[in-house]
This record gives sequence, C-alpha cells and structure tokens, in this order.
Amino acid sequence: MDEDEQCELVALALVGRGDFQAQEWADAVRLAREQREGPTDRYLPGMPLLAAHLEAGPDAFGEGRTNFAADRQ
Repeated sequence: MDEDEQCELVALALVGRGDFQAQEWADAVRLAREQREGPTDRYLPGMPLLAAHLEAGPDAFGEGRTNFAADRQ
C-alpha cells in the first residue's frame, strides 16, 4: 500500500470507531496523514477492536465491505 492508501485505511478505522462521521471523511484522512508516525502495519494492530472498526467503517457510508469505494476524497 502506498502512503495515501495507508492513511485511508487508518481513516476508515477512525470512522468505524466513531471518531468521525462519513461526511467528515476528508478530515479523517487529514488527521491520519498528520499523525502518521512510522509504518501503518505497526500502528493499526495496536488499535483495540481494530477488526470491528474496519467492519463498521464502510457501514457508516451505507455500503457493505465488498462495495466500499476508496475514492472518498
């Protein structure tokens, strides 16, 4: 994954966790980019309930996980 995709993945987890609403997608991506420190594959596994947040993220957009569009900017 490139840096943009990694930031979007973190943003999706933040939306799924309830830190942001779907309408605040750009803000979630911006925060993920601003707070990025090191590899995402080291950060995300430390997030409690990560799988649940990643499942809830697309639901916040009214889409199933198989239909989630990555171009939310």
